[in-house]
Amino acid sequence: MISQKTVALYGWITLGILVLLLILVWTGSISPEMRLAVLVVAGVLVVSRVILRVLSARGNAGKSGNEE
Repeated sequence: MISQKTVALYGWITLGILVLLLILVWTGSISPEMRLAVLVVAGVLVVSRVILRVLSARGNAGKSGNEE
């Protein structure tokens, strides 16, 4: 299963990318045509982060349930 350390590392990397995308949009470095693409990429990153967190929590719950 996915380790907590991997999920945490992926979370920090994802947040860094999201902040970078936000700065690019705020400063106007991205053309209006590309803003939808940036929004889609940001959405995919957020959804993947949530899915990994859920899978990790589910795996940890399964491990603690089997030990009892």
